[in-house]
Amino acid sequence: MKTNLELIQTLAASPTFKNYERAFNEATGLPLALTAAETFQLPLHGRKRESAFCALIANSSGTCAGCLQSRAELAKAAESCPGVASCRYGLQEAAVPIMLGGRTKGFLHTGQVLPKAPTAAKVHEAASAAKVAGAQAGLEELKTAYLSTQVMSPKKLLSVAQILSSFASHLSLISNQILVQQENSEPAVITRAKEILQALERDEITRGGRPSVSATAGEPQQQLGLFRRSEPETDPIRSRLAALDINRVTPLEALRSEEHTSELQSLAYL
Repeated sequence: MKTNLELIQTLAASPTFKNYERAFNEATGLPLALTAAETFQLPLHGRKRESAFCALIANSSGTCAGCLQSRAELAKAAESCPGVASCRYGLQEAAVPIMLGGRTKGFLHTGQVLPKAPTAAKVHEAASAAKVAGAQAGLEELKTAYLSTQVMSPKKLLSVAQILSSFASHLSLISNQILVQQENSEPAVITRAKEILQALERDEITRGGRPSVSATAGEPQQQLGLFRRSEPETDPIRSRLAALDINRVTPLEALRSEEHTSELQSLAYL
């Protein structure tokens, strides 16, 4: 059975999520990410439409640590319903829980917006704080990136989060379908055993008297076995017989070959 992380990764890689993410990016200008509940990483880092300021400070361990703390606070606020939280630099993010069986399995993340247009003093304060925390970018570059941050009121950001709630419910349904399909699937060895039983019922017998699977257009008839070997075993009897040239064998060689009859018989019963 898939772990929770594997389940969320499957959803994130699905055409359903990718198509929605593309439409969401274009409609809102905001990034979107889907992460497992137990993931402790910056969810929007590297995503399309990521804030330029957030991208700069995410590359430093000092500034990244502060962002991870904000991410943990946001996850707690959005444990059972959409939540919004602010980072130390004044940017806001929203998260929407993906619920399954009454438990939070993951989150939809978006945001990285300013609640109002920043003043020159606020820009300088945020850029300076990022620089002190260890941001590698220059002060002016940080200021320019901060000024390019999208402005969105808290009320509007919460409305965006409410829209994401509908998509989160849809993802929950898909998650449930994936789990049901997994529960109904069977191990490969069981499937192989069924093939053997079906072949036996059809009395598919090789010339050697052994049951086999019917040949297909792309695969010749093969001996049945729960665990197939990567390379067929060498048949010692066939090897010995193949070495004999009946068109050239002399009477003396024929007599010598009879001396090995008992040896070949013993090999046949191995």
